Amino acid sequence: MAAAGPRRRLGPAATAMLLVAVNFPDADVLLSLAGQDAYVFNHRGFSHSLPGTFLSSLFLAYVFRKMAPSIGFWSYFLLAWVGQISNVLLDLTNAWGTMPLWPFQRQWLHLGWTAIMDPWIWGILTAGLVLSLLRPRSAAWTSWAAIFALAGYCLLCGAGSRMAKRHFGDVMTRIRVRPDRVEGFPQLFRPMTWMIAGYLPDRYYIAEVHALDGLKGRVKMFMRSGLPEGLKGPFTADYERWATAPLARPYAEADSWALLDLRFYGRPEGMPFVVKMYRDPAGRTVHSWLPWRVRPPVAEQEYEITGGR
Repeated sequence: MAAAGPRRRLGPAATAMLLVAVNFPDADVLLSLAGQDAYVFNHRGFSHSLPGTFLSSLFLAYVFRKMAPSIGFWSYFLLAWVGQISNVLLDLTNAWGTMPLWPFQRQWLHLGWTAIMDPWIWGILTAGLVLSLLRPRSAAWTSWAAIFALAGYCLLCGAGSRMAKRHFGDVMTRIRVRPDRVEGFPQLFRPMTWMIAGYLPDRYYIAEVHALDGLKGRVKMFMRSGLPEGLKGPFTADYERWATAPLARPYAEADSWALLDLRFYGRPEGMPFVVKMYRDPAGRTVHSWLPWRVRPPVAEQEYEITGGR
């Protein structure tokens, strides 16, 4: 049997490619320069899709091949595509999700296991990167350890989400409600706490639920009242397609309405991504994004559940 050859390590060019590729899909944050509409409705769209990552991997491979020809074009391409797909898969675990089938299907897919900006995920990735730089000889082992730690964390959150939904289902049974579907939205800095929403054709039921301790506080019910027909249009269609739990409510000003997403209900700092809809003096439908930290809507009804989980 021939002796095994020396182990090959990724060179600086390949390492640089991976670092660029892992972060490259998030370059679509530049959409914010084109306005809030462009950012909200297209973030994690093309750049996080299978066609998008394929095309951008070709681009990155071409650029890196020109700068550092020590590695073949298709090797660069494979590194770029693997790096970008890892970003897409990680984003699929959170409550914002991605559009992996864009442009064939403009629908966000998400698992809802982790927060949109999860500090624990960033902590694991940062720790792995720092340790790899401090101990380059053990970089491979450190990187694999970080990957397994990240996968374990995501799976743990997924199990917690399932347990929280089970608690929520027990509560719904006690108030004799059978939702058509149930969604979970993880809370920032609290990986075992979810806002769970139960969907019915004419209403939502929302509750904060801990995976181990069960229901926290009251169950809130929101009627799913829609916008007046005169305010509906392409923008409202895009908003309702983007929002996971869209809700319309009369705004403080006369003849104006607010569009919001109950996915963000329960944030202590207030709700983001709230839109004011109204008609201007010329009769045109106008929308404006309200500043962050908007006060959450008041529920039509609340249920105090006592005894048991």
